[in-house]
Amino acid sequence: MISRTKQAIQEALDQARVIDPHCHLRLDRPAADNLADLLFYHHLWIELVSSGLPPYEVTREGLPQELADPQMEPLERARRALPYLKHVRSTTIGLFWRWLLRDLYGV
Repeated sequence: MISRTKQAIQEALDQARVIDPHCHLRLDRPAADNLADLLFYHHLWIELVSSGLPPYEVTREGLPQELADPQMEPLERARRALPYLKHVRSTTIGLFWRWLLRDLYGV
């Protein structure tokens, strides 16, 4: 027999119109604007910085793009980060990044 709590939760979920699975999509623009938006997604950003990428190399404020306007051209930001991608290739986020590049861009 299903518990009352479980049943109440199930009923609430059944009535929900949208469930955010913690995906960080912007409601007004769910797609990335450019390659730098993907490259500097905060989980990959943290791994790149941890691997040696100086934060000020790719953003004027030294903060992730979700917290402050990078004030740099996206292509230049991506170019500056390229040497550090090899350092995160064996991480889970690095694997996801490679899958994304393969699936979206065929590389």
